Amino acid sequence: QMTTTTVLSSAKWTLIAAIFQKVLSFVLNNYLISIVGPAILGQSAIQFELILSTLLFLSREGIRVAVVRETIIVDEDRQTLIDLSWIPSFIIFLSIIVIVTVFPYYNSTVILLYCIGAFLESLSEPFYNSFQNALEVTARIRSETIGLLIKSIVTIVAVAYIRLEVEGFGYAQVSYGAVYFLTMLSYTSVSKITTENGSPILITSFRPDFQRLLTCLVQSVKYRISSLISPKPIQEPAYTLSITSQRMCSTAYNAFFSVFLKHWLTEADKVTLSIFTTHHDQGLYAVSNNYGSLVARLLFLPLEDSSRLVFAKTATEFTNSVTSTSKNKHQQALLALTSLKSVLIKLLALLTAIGILFPVFGVAYMDIFVRFVLGMKWQGLETVRTLQTYCFYILFLGINGISEAFVQSVTPHSSFGRLNKGLILSSIAFTAVAIPSMRVFGTRGVILANIASMVTRIGYNMIWIHEIFNNPMHMISSEQLINRHAIEMDTEDNISLFRRLIPPLRSACALLVAAIVCAISHEYYKTSSQDLIAVGVHVGIGGVVGIFVLVTYVCDMAAEDRAVLLEWLVRKNRNDKVE
Repeated sequence: QMTTTTVLSSAKWTLIAAIFQKVLSFVLNNYLISIVGPAILGQSAIQFELILSTLLFLSREGIRVAVVRETIIVDEDRQTLIDLSWIPSFIIFLSIIVIVTVFPYYNSTVILLYCIGAFLESLSEPFYNSFQNALEVTARIRSETIGLLIKSIVTIVAVAYIRLEVEGFGYAQVSYGAVYFLTMLSYTSVSKITTENGSPILITSFRPDFQRLLTCLVQSVKYRISSLISPKPIQEPAYTLSITSQRMCSTAYNAFFSVFLKHWLTEADKVTLSIFTTHHDQGLYAVSNNYGSLVARLLFLPLEDSSRLVFAKTATEFTNSVTSTSKNKHQQALLALTSLKSVLIKLLALLTAIGILFPVFGVAYMDIFVRFVLGMKWQGLETVRTLQTYCFYILFLGINGISEAFVQSVTPHSSFGRLNKGLILSSIAFTAVAIPSMRVFGTRGVILANIASMVTRIGYNMIWIHEIFNNPMHMISSEQLINRHAIEMDTEDNISLFRRLIPPLRSACALLVAAIVCAISHEYYKTSSQDLIAVGVHVGIGGVVGIFVLVTYVCDMAAEDRAVLLEWLVRKNRNDKVE
């Protein structure tokens, strides 16, 4: 059974690699900030990164959601996974033709470079999805780390020494895509994935077989269109694929709209900034977003990725138990369901406790961060306030990441329309807040709009999670459902899911005291000479208060939670075996 220890263990090496990657990015960005102006940084980090993320996310995210949910055993299902994974490369290739045709003059060279980088990265999708499905996360870690290292070197050479400005970032992206693909390709030789007969998987095994897949997709589309037109139930077409392969295709098909909405919500700030602000303001936001989200990407993302795998696999165990003919299927399903809820509650509590620390300490110490990290060139009230606002945003990022990973992992493809409603509501919330907030608060208005959108998404996710645990049959698609009332949980126990988002009374008091002390220390620092002694006193007070809050957190943790944390931090060798 999947447990919280499994999530932390799976996230361990991902976290270590993420630390290295983000530290490297941190050093590189600091160096680039000192040599390029806000206008150049704004174009590369906002406009061209928006093109890159749009191409990659829309083409591959739905397929990634589909393939990670299934347990691949037979070669036929693995071939379907590989066939689906080649679709992003085809989509991006067509997109390159369209983009170059529509935008022949506006920074055509830079746009083409970013598109080529996206295409090269998409070539690794068959390998990426195969390794992720088999829980071989080392392939992704190795590819991302080596790719980032080469990208950093190319960026410094092209931007700092050759002075190619924005074009230099384009060449760096091409180098990342090429190295990422080649590294992922090379991992095939050491992969533990085997075929049905026990033979190791080879590079030639990743060749696509589009004819079989295309037949299934055409049948699926025809069936859905006919179902919408005809009021009478239409018999499901006779597929040539296995049940698992059918589910992968159907989930990828249904997930596209959710992926589109999620991408709009993720990149809405960049779209808004590209339309309504100057390159200078975009550069200011790029700096704030880069440093403000550093810890969120460093800590939250590895946990989210690992928990997504655990949620999907455990939900599959629950589905298989309920739909099986085993005599003890009720006990097996209940065990999987209990494991799901336990992991979710503990992760939500952990990320809430971590997220609250950012507004408590970040607001009081952001001006020191700007002074000593960003330097004189970026000092200004707008930069400080933008980063302070981002501290509140980080709190909601962590909660939304885990709650969304859960609902996307356990919701059957037939219920994806319900998830889309939540994304639509959060999109409306962002749009309603963004434009008036930008007029009043400037760059901070975009962050406030993101917070409004994130709160809407969290609320909708929590409602859906509550309904899932009230009636776990929501995790089973209609065609798989045998007995709607086969498994039930105590609905009153679901209250604990929401209580754990609120820190215990002792921790809440510690946080309140910390906020007051840090605020008083900050006011003293602002009215002082702001020399190194004043900085040392201010930082020292924050350190003492931080230790006080940390000790309170540990004392309030449940005994089993402390055991999990200690096992993750100390017994690393055992965690390797678990992984």
